[in-house]
Amino acid sequence: MVNNEELKKIYIEAEKGDSKSVALIRELLRPRINDSIDLIYEKLRIFQRIFFIDSFKYEDAEFHKEIDRTYAEQVYSFLNYGKPRYRGVLIIGFRESAKTTKVKFNEVYLSIYLNDLVDSVNIISENESSSSQFTMDLFNILAFSKLGRYYGDIIAIENRSKKKESQTMSKFSTMTGVTFISKSARTTTRGTVKVDITDDGNVETKRPKKIIFDDIENENTIRSLATTEQIYQVMESSIDGLDQIVGCFTLLGNYLSLRGNVAKYLRKYKDSQDVKIINIPILDDLGNPTWEDKYCRTNKEASELAKKGKIKKSVEQIQKDSDNFQTEYMNNPSRSMAYFEDDLIKYLNLETLAKESNRTDEGLLIIEEPDNKAVYIMSVDCAKGVGGDQSAFVITKISGIRYKEVANFKSNKISPENLAPYCVGLAQKYNQALIIPENNYPGNEFIAFLTPIYKNIYKTAVKKDERGMDIFEYGVNTNSKTKPEMLLFTKRILKDKLLEVSSQILYDQISEYPADDVHTIKQKDGSGGHFDLFMSFIIGLANAGFISEKNTNNEMIDKIYEAQIDKIFKKGYNYR
Repeated sequence: MVNNEELKKIYIEAEKGDSKSVALIRELLRPRINDSIDLIYEKLRIFQRIFFIDSFKYEDAEFHKEIDRTYAEQVYSFLNYGKPRYRGVLIIGFRESAKTTKVKFNEVYLSIYLNDLVDSVNIISENESSSSQFTMDLFNILAFSKLGRYYGDIIAIENRSKKKESQTMSKFSTMTGVTFISKSARTTTRGTVKVDITDDGNVETKRPKKIIFDDIENENTIRSLATTEQIYQVMESSIDGLDQIVGCFTLLGNYLSLRGNVAKYLRKYKDSQDVKIINIPILDDLGNPTWEDKYCRTNKEASELAKKGKIKKSVEQIQKDSDNFQTEYMNNPSRSMAYFEDDLIKYLNLETLAKESNRTDEGLLIIEEPDNKAVYIMSVDCAKGVGGDQSAFVITKISGIRYKEVANFKSNKISPENLAPYCVGLAQKYNQALIIPENNYPGNEFIAFLTPIYKNIYKTAVKKDERGMDIFEYGVNTNSKTKPEMLLFTKRILKDKLLEVSSQILYDQISEYPADDVHTIKQKDGSGGHFDLFMSFIIGLANAGFISEKNTNNEMIDKIYEAQIDKIFKKGYNYR
């Protein structure tokens, strides 16, 4: 271990400008092959205390130490095995937990001492201004902080003439060959290869050694399925493009949504030995602050501490001021504003859900092939097919009063004219499934193209003509009366476990459907809304109740089903 007393003496002389002491400090803090993880961890933390002491207004929390130890493990593995211990590190923490600051300090340490192993770093954020800010912060730390007196050879003198204060710094390189590049998560980086010329004139190609994902989603991006998917694809292609031996990534974020990209990566790597997950809520399981030096539990406690000259932030007050405390501070995407309570959906088996990776390029996800003895419906929510909202349908298997999702489709590029024959092809495959379309515009256009080529379409008699014959209306109208009824019906069958959801995407949409959207007919999100697939689903569920009667010849079975329905829906059950 480091002899702190001796180190202190050397440091005092170094601060006076003694060049030998400066050089000794540099070497004492250098990680070496023979160092243990504990020793590297200690060196790394001493490095931070020496050079960034003014940034430490509070004593480190245990989660800060965990971040540092994770970096120490990475350094140890790099030095001893030539590759990182973890392919990825997810640091998911509450706002103002200083997780990003900690990562920046550690990245500076890597760029100084492991420049030959981590020489190409991409910073990727939801927008390039955020990643440029991150890049600029690293440059300013290396060029203008106290580090300059000890590591003056890191940034070229001509580049240290003026502190960078703009938010447009997208790239810089150190004198030791480490390059930081900021990028947007909206732009693909697949195949990105850096070309270097070696000292002897040879051309050398390099893939990025590291990616730091920071602020890859926010309250706006998670409302758009199209944006979320776009960012996810960029993240995946960026990770795939890493150096295959030493490549690794770090994801910094808040857990804002069950359907966001942070949630996807938490699910993807929850059991992985190659990815480290550091979860940082503001309170632990016992309700105590996880950062004890900065936070206290109650306003009363904060007031009492203030009288003694100790200033702490009250979590109680933060909770009162926050619109979404569970999401912003507890890493628990709030269910309080969702329409479907946890107890309604918890029985659904997450482990067996079909993933988006199984979806075809055209947008179709087949979960279960047709059973020639089964009854199916296809419920359709049509969009214009010009980007934005998705055209979506769900094929549901009807077994008496039970419902099972067996296929779904989504695309924002297919027109109503082309969607109609596409649906017919699938409906015929699923035993001439009853097609139940929404007839709100542009659903009425879809119906117009559908009716000449298919007969089994949901319709209701709306009035009689002059001869007393029924006049039918095709499809289902979603309005301020029917939408709450459809949602309530779905809530009822969820409560009684009569609904089997089979895809991850539909599960996610059910999980986070907002309660305040119940009476909103037009989707809030006009850029690919998260709930188009869900809306097509409930249109079918709420209007398929009569199918069992139409397709069952056994009168006794009909009566059994009717008795079950009466028991479920007509006995004063409170489903609110």
